[in-house]
Amino acid sequence: MLLMFYTVVLDRQPSSMPGGLTYSSDQPIAPGTLVKVPLRNRSAEGIVIGEAQNPGNFQVKPLTEILSENPILTAPLLKTAFWMCDYYCSSFRQALQVFLPAAPWINLIPKKPTGNEINGKEINIRKSVFSGDLGKECGRLLDDKHPSLFIDNAPGDDRTNLYGNLADKMYTAGKSTLILYPDIFSAETAIKKLQGLLRTDLLLAHSDMGTASRRKIWRELPCGMPRIVVGTRTALFLPVSNLGLIILDNEQEWTYKSDQTPRYHTRLTAEVLCKFSDAKLVLASSTPSLESVCHSMPAGKEPPRYAQVLSWTRANKPKNIKLVDMTSADFGKYYPLTSPLLDAIDERMKKSEVSILLLNRRGAASSLMCFDCKKNVVSPVSNLPMSVVKESDKPWLLDLKSGYKEPVPEICPYCSSPNLKAVGAGTQGVETKLNKLFPRARISRADSDSTGRPGDFSLLLKGIESGETDILIGTQPVVKALGSPRATLAGILIADTGLSQPDFRSGEKVFSRLSRIIAIMENKPSGLTFIQTFRPTAAEITCSIEGRKHDYWDAELSERKSAGYPPFSQMIRLIIRGRDQTGRAEAIFKLAKKLSEAARVKVSLNEEYENKRKLMTVTLRGNKPRDILRQLPLSGIVVDVDPAE
Repeated sequence: MLLMFYTVVLDRQPSSMPGGLTYSSDQPIAPGTLVKVPLRNRSAEGIVIGEAQNPGNFQVKPLTEILSENPILTAPLLKTAFWMCDYYCSSFRQALQVFLPAAPWINLIPKKPTGNEINGKEINIRKSVFSGDLGKECGRLLDDKHPSLFIDNAPGDDRTNLYGNLADKMYTAGKSTLILYPDIFSAETAIKKLQGLLRTDLLLAHSDMGTASRRKIWRELPCGMPRIVVGTRTALFLPVSNLGLIILDNEQEWTYKSDQTPRYHTRLTAEVLCKFSDAKLVLASSTPSLESVCHSMPAGKEPPRYAQVLSWTRANKPKNIKLVDMTSADFGKYYPLTSPLLDAIDERMKKSEVSILLLNRRGAASSLMCFDCKKNVVSPVSNLPMSVVKESDKPWLLDLKSGYKEPVPEICPYCSSPNLKAVGAGTQGVETKLNKLFPRARISRADSDSTGRPGDFSLLLKGIESGETDILIGTQPVVKALGSPRATLAGILIADTGLSQPDFRSGEKVFSRLSRIIAIMENKPSGLTFIQTFRPTAAEITCSIEGRKHDYWDAELSERKSAGYPPFSQMIRLIIRGRDQTGRAEAIFKLAKKLSEAARVKVSLNEEYENKRKLMTVTLRGNKPRDILRQLPLSGIVVDVDPAE
């Protein structure tokens, strides 16, 4: 009897054995198959991930039982998992935590197909909504074999119709479609619209679903018939039959980047999965990421990696925009609420319309800014803007990230100007001021303090739709509320928040956020975008207002290239926590610095804070930082490839 040997990754595998264990079998087993194996004095579940070499004289235990008739991890998913382990520097066991629901995995074994599924049910399409330019656009997106970057000037229902048309074409061809959104609220909103277009059962999948629900989806999916799945990034790893298309809506959003090992980015991982599945990837956004824009341009003699497709609509220069220079505004005691903005809010209230106010800072804190050089006073510890607080009626500067504090300086540390002023306010502080100014207004707040539970934001949106809210103040999530027909005023209280922070993507984020808000409000007959800023001439502000996205992309990409930042280089961040983190980080930094001398890789050592807990990071940036990474001791270190900041 000829024995074959297989590598098996177990459900409860010790961290000391990240690569799997070797077992024998007298019959062939396909990779991805679920098996039962002996482990010490008990049985364990495991996934066969491939054949193993004959161990020679070492005794190998045989597999106890083959639990699944077919692989529960399809070949494309298994290949993607191997790629993820290599690219994002994780063990296969860590990768399985992303691909599979929690054990026991025997609960994932799918229903047996009957052979009639694909022809047994047809999708019911409202053909009238898919006429005209939509059909032409679908052809342009699907004809090219490369991933497509779809740049849409008018985000909203038009894009949802496009997704429905694409999914219809895939379904008719017997192929499945994954439509991914950057957050649960967007996915839940979209599936309601799509179900009105595609009168068939659509599947919703996201990270807040319980383990039982996730297992149920796994059991029902691999039954041979095409499916249309709507969800967040976790839906990417579902075992759909015959995957034909993946769509990433608002692909520029950084919620597509996981903050847990393996720290994958959905965009790149979806591209790899499409390659292994012979499927098409469509990246859609009105303000795509600079990485995607760059990949849609020729690189020397190399053709573009993505096919760029512009929307069939063209936005004229945006109208109904009010720009306020905050350096010359008179706030009185109601900073950052200017008189023109307060008048606009009052006008909306008289018409029973809703004002949405965006401020990307929660709480009630302020920062210290020089009105001459336009710089914020930053912390020497975290390098982030410090907040102005009072202790015993004396003002201090406090670093909310690290807890470091110092007295308020009399002159600017950068240009020595005495023209320093406390600027910036948090959502909670602005809410208090609005209540004083508009005592009869029904005011709601949406930030991490007030909408921390699932469903909280949906309740706020229902309040807007039902007429129970007049003013909504909040951080980034309030942008979603602009989709309501009752929301006719978008007020960005401090538009340049973030430009002073040490993040090479900060300008891109500001430009993307403003451009998206302007595009949404431009489609409303009485929509008004109110932009307050300390930097009215900044490229991020002027280009978003004037609709010159290509000018901004060209300028920003040129700066990134000159400075050697992504997408013209790769960045890898090593995170060191715990005991003797400083000593360990310094040792890794010194070794990486020595190795970088011949590799043209820049190495930096930083002290950072996470929930006021110190951690150390070593960042590698250059063309081939992996050459250095392979020579570093990485035990107990978190590796973050292509970090969000």
